[in-house]
Order: sequence, then C-alpha cells, then structure tokens
Amino acid sequence: SDRQLRRLFVARLGATPMQVHGTRRLLFAKQLLSETALPITQIALASGFRSLRRFNAAFQSAYQLAPRTLRKRPGAGADKVLLLRLGYRPPYDFAALPDFLRARALPGLEQVDDMSYARAIGSAERPAWLHVSAMGQGDHA
Repeated sequence: SDRQLRRLFVARLGATPMQVHGTRRLLFAKQLLSETALPITQIALASGFRSLRRFNAAFQSAYQLAPRTLRKRPGAGADKVLLLRLGYRPPYDFAALPDFLRARALPGLEQVDDMSYARAIGSAERPAWLHVSAMGQGDHA
C-alpha cells in the first residue's frame, strides 16, 4: 500500500518517496546546469518542473543558490579549489564523526579537529588535500 511504501522509504532512506523524487530532479537539474549550455527554462522543464518559478524556488531552497548563479561560477581550475556541498539528512550525527576519525587517523596523512577532517591525497608531484567540514545549519558538509 502507499502507506507501507512511505514507511519503508522513511525507515531505509530517511525521506519520503516525494522527497527522494524531488532530490533526484534537483540533482539532474544541477548536472544540466553544470554540464550543458541549455537555457534554464529548458532545464527546469527537462527536470520535471512545470514552471520556472517553482524550479527556481526549489533550487534556492535546496542549495541556497540561484540556478543562474551556479552557472556563472568559474571552473575549479581558476583557484585550484573544488568546493562540493554534500547534503545529509538529520539525525546524522556529524559532531560524533571527528571523534571516530581521530581515533583512527594516520599521522602525517590525516588531520582531525572538532568539526573537520583533512587527508593528504595525490602524489608527491601533485600534492592535494581533501577537507571535509560541517557547513551552515548542520545539514551540509
């Protein structure tokens, strides 16, 4: 039944079927914005939104960023920093994660403080760091 399906979705994924569907539509729209030159109106329609206004509101709500702003951002090569916002659904205990990682950190390779984790990646010729920290209201890393 509908109720059973909804209960299973919430138990397994922490979200209702409609929330999962909405997230998938927004992720598809974000991919089209980043990888194509399609007009934003066509992206909204291709992503399953019936109006540009509704698409803009949903995108702004999910990413705290207007679709047009995402498209105007320079590529990662400009400052050699790639910033990714990864959303997670509460009750994920991000505050407990540093304690878990600190106990397992490899000296000289990983650094852990109260709300962030960093790891050296790459090679000696092209060193790089992966840095993960909580952002904003606690629902993004």
